Amino acid sequence: MTNLRVAYFSHDSILEGVGRSQILALCKSLVRANVDVSLFSFEKITPAKSFMEETKENGIVWTAFDFYSDNPFKPIGRIKSLRDVDGDYQLIHARGDLPAFAGVLRKREPVLWDIRSLWAEQRHILNPRKFNPLVMSGLNRICKYNSNHVAGYNTLTRAIKPYLRNKYPSLPNISSVIGTCVDTDFFAFSDTFPRHHQGLLSGTYNEIYNSSLIAKFSNYMKSNFQHRIVWAMGKERSQKPQVLGEDYSCFLTYDQMPSIIAESSYGIAVCENDLGPSLAAAMPTKIAEFLSVGRPVVLNSSLGDVKTELIDANVGVLLNDESDIPSAARKLLTLLEDETTPKRCRMVSENTLSLNYATQTYIEIYRQILDFSLANKETLH
Repeated sequence: MTNLRVAYFSHDSILEGVGRSQILALCKSLVRANVDVSLFSFEKITPAKSFMEETKENGIVWTAFDFYSDNPFKPIGRIKSLRDVDGDYQLIHARGDLPAFAGVLRKREPVLWDIRSLWAEQRHILNPRKFNPLVMSGLNRICKYNSNHVAGYNTLTRAIKPYLRNKYPSLPNISSVIGTCVDTDFFAFSDTFPRHHQGLLSGTYNEIYNSSLIAKFSNYMKSNFQHRIVWAMGKERSQKPQVLGEDYSCFLTYDQMPSIIAESSYGIAVCENDLGPSLAAAMPTKIAEFLSVGRPVVLNSSLGDVKTELIDANVGVLLNDESDIPSAARKLLTLLEDETTPKRCRMVSENTLSLNYATQTYIEIYRQILDFSLANKETLH
């Protein structure tokens, strides 16, 4: 069977944490599954020659555009860069709204719109005074245009699909749900908890996270159960330490993250509950990483498919407000006393949040889109 030829459009960098753990890992996995992948991304720093060579050795044809281009209207410049790429592709896999817009403007290949999060809605709720209403209006127009012209779409969660179908009635029927996925070989399974319990804060905790509630929960676990709380920050970003109740913080590379997760007993990823539909669309990468290693997660109920995918599977604990802290702590301790908890966490990861699951599901939707496009062409002729 002839390999699929896919162009992967992204305005995210693949040199930073999410880009490397999500985009690059997926592209490598697609290549191993006999998909020819041409990757287009925007980088804030010049990629090292060794990294470029490693990507090439993995079978990926990578074009890195300058994130800080000379174009005064940078988003427009990025759209134009993607729209104008050369190549013979069967399909465009567009990660995000602007890449999807660039893809449909080409009017050549069918486009899979990979809807990662509702960025505009989130920004508007977090900073309504600072968020330019013209930007919101422009993004809404772009998304509406996308919904009328893409061949298929993917979401991170099932919870957000009714909202999207209501807002964009013209969305195509071809769709999939592929949550944040991780390489389960890289984030290797650890079947036992450490002797002395440790809670882990992993990576970046921006304004969508409930810092105050996280700090109160951390302090409760420390003072009542002598748990240690560690914040492992990514090296590409820095944040002010001592704001989440951690005992200490450290800066780790992406390669070091699996080890510190295995050395910990549970992860903490509690977001704000009043972020509207944007929270229903989200599934932070750190949650998938915790589960892959075999660690339960403390999180809030408004986040993505938490209730149906994690709480019902008994691999997570809900923490929505300060009054929940004592009961959440008791439920967490019950999970930590259960020797089968790591295996359940790993099972959830492998079933819905693994790189292998994502790869096979993406290939299935690629073929659905191509079959539908071919049938439409034959009908027209």
